[in-house]
Amino acid sequence: MNLNLSGDEHNIYMKKVIKIILISTVIFSSLSIIGLFFSYKIYLPRCKFLYDIKAINGTLSIISVASCWIYYYIYKKQEFLLVTLLFLSLAAENIFMGLMQTNFRILRNMFCISMTTPYILRTFLITLTVIKNSKTAEFIETNKIVTSIAIIFFSIALSGIEVVYRLNQDAEFSRKITVIINILIIIYYFIILGLLAKKSVVQNEIIYTIIIGSINCFTIRRMYAIKEYFTGYNINLQQVCNIFTFIGFSVLVIGLFSETKRKVQENEKINKELVMNENKLLSVTENIKDLIITIDIHDKIVYVNNAVVKTLGYSKKELIGATYSHILKSEECYLDIADFKRNRFIEHKIKCKNNNILNMESIHSVISNENGNVVGHVVVSRDLSYRQEFEVMKEKYNEIKEYDKIRTDFFANLSHEVRTPIHIIYSCVQLLNNSKTSGHNELWNCYNKYEKTIKQNCYRMLKLVNNLLDITKLDSGFIKTDFKNYNIVNLVEDITLSVVPYVEVKKINIVFDTEIEELYIKCDKDKIERIILNLLSNAIKFTEVGGNILVYISLEGEYVKIRVKDDGIGIPHNFRKFIFERFMQTDKSFNRKKEGTGIGLALVKSLVELHNGQVYVEDNETENGSEFVVNLPNIKIEYTEEDSKGEEIEGDDKKKRNDKIHLEFSDIYDLVE
Repeated sequence: MNLNLSGDEHNIYMKKVIKIILISTVIFSSLSIIGLFFSYKIYLPRCKFLYDIKAINGTLSIISVASCWIYYYIYKKQEFLLVTLLFLSLAAENIFMGLMQTNFRILRNMFCISMTTPYILRTFLITLTVIKNSKTAEFIETNKIVTSIAIIFFSIALSGIEVVYRLNQDAEFSRKITVIINILIIIYYFIILGLLAKKSVVQNEIIYTIIIGSINCFTIRRMYAIKEYFTGYNINLQQVCNIFTFIGFSVLVIGLFSETKRKVQENEKINKELVMNENKLLSVTENIKDLIITIDIHDKIVYVNNAVVKTLGYSKKELIGATYSHILKSEECYLDIADFKRNRFIEHKIKCKNNNILNMESIHSVISNENGNVVGHVVVSRDLSYRQEFEVMKEKYNEIKEYDKIRTDFFANLSHEVRTPIHIIYSCVQLLNNSKTSGHNELWNCYNKYEKTIKQNCYRMLKLVNNLLDITKLDSGFIKTDFKNYNIVNLVEDITLSVVPYVEVKKINIVFDTEIEELYIKCDKDKIERIILNLLSNAIKFTEVGGNILVYISLEGEYVKIRVKDDGIGIPHNFRKFIFERFMQTDKSFNRKKEGTGIGLALVKSLVELHNGQVYVEDNETENGSEFVVNLPNIKIEYTEEDSKGEEIEGDDKKKRNDKIHLEFSDIYDLVE
């Protein structure tokens, strides 16, 4: 038989073999039955083998039973235990009747080998082979030794009782009853053999065809024995029956030998494939990063992969054979296989050899045998640190994604911020060009009319460029600072009062107040001016006509607090925590009422942090108005004799400040007269 066939090809090949054997059995049976009608003409030549065949059959019967037992113990098939008991009964009867005919002359001319009562017992056994989930068959398999002894006893006892019965009853009546019972059983046998043939084809098992062929020979033998009841004692018919017995036992022995050899070859092939697949599986499990632990039903570790050794610090020798729950137990963690009964996937802690505790997640699977009984467990664990790394990466990804969206919006707004002042300046230039043809006076009047508009939009573009440059410098760490000790109260007051003339158009009331008269702290004057002017610019921008702005300074602990409070439109609660992020705007639409790029407050935050301070929006219950708070450390620079204090603001500094005010207020068109 070619064992190199694929699975489907092998099944097709086996079905063909089974069908050929079954067809051959049918043909053999048909010819044997036809020969039954011509048995009166049968003449067998004298041959020593034919005279010794009864002894040979006795030996074959013992070999057949032994072969059946061996096959059953190898493959543990319940049906074959029943077949074994059937042949055990047949062998017991055959040997017993052979001894009876040899030792009792009165039986020599009586063909008593074809006993009816043991035949009924065997009919019961062969019936159980085609019944599914028979409790009787399960009982027999559970008590196979006792059942085997009982079968031998009843086969011999029933044969002996039947012999005595036949000798003491009317021969004619006994013959008729025996013939009727045997005919009915033979018909029933052929039905059972048909069911076995169907089972053989469906399950694709050639062993059933071997059983069919063997039992079929004994059934035909009985038909020839019945013939003798009608014709009387016939030595030739007895020899024919002995030949069928020989063929029946031979078919079983040779068939079992061939089938066992085939099964062994198949098992060798399967074992080779199993070893190959096992090596492939080991190569995968040994190189996988997950921890794989196999445990038997007694909670003993039978396999661990390299990841377990590497992660836990134990050697394989220390782990194999150890109790799973004990070796990984500590005060902080305890894991039992029973935990998985409640949840197949659990999170737990696991103890390493160096007593380190790892957070793990594990999934559990059971290992079952062919009967569905649990024989072991597989626990696959993974270090939860990957999840933490994943969450960090996910958070960074979301930050980058959000930042990219904000940056995209910023550049869209930036194009609007640049285009608007350019269009205004270009429009003014066109008006000036048109007025050139009307004379110098008209040109002069036109220039005076649009001078502030041109300057404001130039300042606006210059502010945008400066903010972008400062943000870039802050990111790269190249921004320069000039820290000196300045009177922070006078500095903030001067800045606040210097913007008052610029807000007269909106009739905004700006008030400066302080609880301290003088306080020198370490700061950069230019950076403080940028901070305060930016906060005042935002307050003026979002405060309606006739509104109020308060700038208040106080000393609280180690910080100087500068508060810029307005009663304008305020900042939505859900937007306050993002207000100092770069490119953030409460209104990003291109037709918004208030202009801005969304980087002013981000720049304020960075400049405050250069002073080791903080800036935040004070929470209030309503969304009307806003209050920005700047905390600056109350520290001074220790001067040497060569150093001097920060100078107060005079002359040119005031002019520079006015230029800075123009820059910061350039995007507030409400201030243009």
